[in-house]
Amino acid sequence: MKYVNHLKPAEIKTLTDGFRYSPSSRFRIRCHAILLSNKGYKIDKIADIIDFHRNTISIWIEQWESMGICGLISDASPGRPPIYTEQEQEKVCKWIDEQPQQLRDVQVRLEKETGKSASLETVKRNLKKIKV
Repeated sequence: MKYVNHLKPAEIKTLTDGFRYSPSSRFRIRCHAILLSNKGYKIDKIADIIDFHRNTISIWIEQWESMGICGLISDASPGRPPIYTEQEQEKVCKWIDEQPQQLRDVQVRLEKETGKSASLETVKRNLKKIKV
C-alpha cells in the first residue's frame, strides 16, 4: 500500500492551513488527501471520502513525495478552445462596422456562414475580446 511518509509537524501545519484557508478548492482537497494518508487511511478509503478515483489520489501522493507542497498546486488551465477562428472573428468585426447596433443579425449571419451556433452573450464576449 502507498502511504505518505511520516510528515514533520511543519508539513502538517502547512497542509492543514492549505486545507482550511486556501481559496483553491483543488488545493484544499489535495491537502486533505495527503493529511488522511498521513493518518494511515488507505488510498481506497481516501478516494471514498473525497470522491475521487484511487489513481488520482495515488498521483497526488507521488507528487507530494517528489515535489512537496508545490506538487499539489495546479497549473493554470488554458480553458475551452475558441469557437470561432481568427478569420471568422475578422468577418464579425467587418459586419459590426456595417451594422453596429444589430448584434442579433451578426449572430444569425455568423451561424449561417460558419454553421457554428453561439449565444448572443458569447458573441458579445468575443467582440469585447477583440476590442469592438
